[in-house]
Amino acid sequence: ISNNTEFNSQKLLDGTFTDKVIQIGTAGGQVIRLGVAATDAGTLGTYQINSTNEVTAVAASAGAAQTAVDALSNVGADYVIKGSFGTTTAAVDAGADARDVASAFNIISGTTGVLASAINRGKMTFASVATYTFTLKGKSDTASTVTATITSTADVTAIKDAINAVSGSTGVTAALTTDKAGILMVQGEGYDMVFGDLSGGDAVLTTMDREETLGTARTIDISSGNDSAALLGQVTLSSHQAFTVTPQHADNGFSADTNEISSTKSDIANVSLVTKTGATNCLAVIDGALAMISEIRSSMGAANNRLKSTVDNLSNIAVNAQASLSKIEDANFAEETANLTKAQILQKASTAMLAQANQGKQGMLELIQRL
Repeated sequence: ISNNTEFNSQKLLDGTFTDKVIQIGTAGGQVIRLGVAATDAGTLGTYQINSTNEVTAVAASAGAAQTAVDALSNVGADYVIKGSFGTTTAAVDAGADARDVASAFNIISGTTGVLASAINRGKMTFASVATYTFTLKGKSDTASTVTATITSTADVTAIKDAINAVSGSTGVTAALTTDKAGILMVQGEGYDMVFGDLSGGDAVLTTMDREETLGTARTIDISSGNDSAALLGQVTLSSHQAFTVTPQHADNGFSADTNEISSTKSDIANVSLVTKTGATNCLAVIDGALAMISEIRSSMGAANNRLKSTVDNLSNIAVNAQASLSKIEDANFAEETANLTKAQILQKASTAMLAQANQGKQGMLELIQRL
């Protein structure tokens, strides 16, 4: 469609219809400039910035793991956003999780045009056959206890079911990997996931981003006394226009410094609907594409309104000019009829008066002749 749509042999949607000038007035600068950006799948999409999903170092207790994950967000780690609508600051408190950060961005989205979403993903594997017990904390302030026995490290279904049994409290849902040897966990709202006081055997906790790509792994080695760890979720910022984010402190979720971060575009041509995760992630890209189309339509609508207003104004001028010309050139029938009647009456009256005067003279002549 983008490459084939044309009017009067002019391509309209492939990006070549740009900076077209339409004269709308008599003066040189009275013009409208029109242009339509390309609408192909490689152009439409959304601009995004993703924060870093992190796992803390292993800690001696669940409380210590919570403290460690809170330390990843400093009290001074506010963010300055330069978006299509303007520039403002997202204020974030110390110890903010991904959900809190996303909420801070969404509060000011009306000013920046940048929307945020949060999710926390992770993977967990277990080292030996045993009865495992650990605490799991998600959206609730109170940790839930998970207990399950596995008879093979190649099948951890029992632990997956135990995690799902407390999902009402934690908001954490679990699914098996394709080989059943690992558990994929998701906290869909972006709360921190804190795993504490593990017993029964060692485990490996690994970060996973929104594309389900594995990252940093931490081995929870209970023999060393470090039986706890926590996962910090990932924030995704999206806008249909390019934007930048500048952290105000090095301890932030997006980078390890305070340098400005520029958004990158994710276009429709590269989305994948093969997996559930891919289909979910593509929604933001589609939303951005729709926003781009809406902006193009708004621009064309504004130009169309200006042209319509100009045409209406010129039509009104033409009507007024014609009316003025008619008043100048055309006779006023009523007035001219009245003038004609008046002239005729005066003419007849004059004729009658002359006739009367002539009759008086004729009478005098007749009297003289008779004498």
